[in-house]
Amino acid sequence: MKKHLLALSLLFNPLLGALNLQVDIRWHDSPLVLPSPPLVTPAGEVFTLTRLDFLLSQPHLTLASGRTITASAWHGYIHGKE
Repeated sequence: MKKHLLALSLLFNPLLGALNLQVDIRWHDSPLVLPSPPLVTPAGEVFTLTRLDFLLSQPHLTLASGRTITASAWHGYIHGKE
């Protein structure tokens, strides 16, 4: 599976530019391939994944100074099979 990049625009302050967040989808410290081979949980349950989609919304950024930046307009969608 490809690494997924999520671009979040910092709309309220153009001087901050853009933030790119890389999301690596993993299972037990290994890259997750979709569709997946059979996966086994610690309880012994077996399952497969054919797709994995998720939405990241309203992240909070903490700067080195301790200041927190957030905006309700920040969001990103990942379709995990692409």
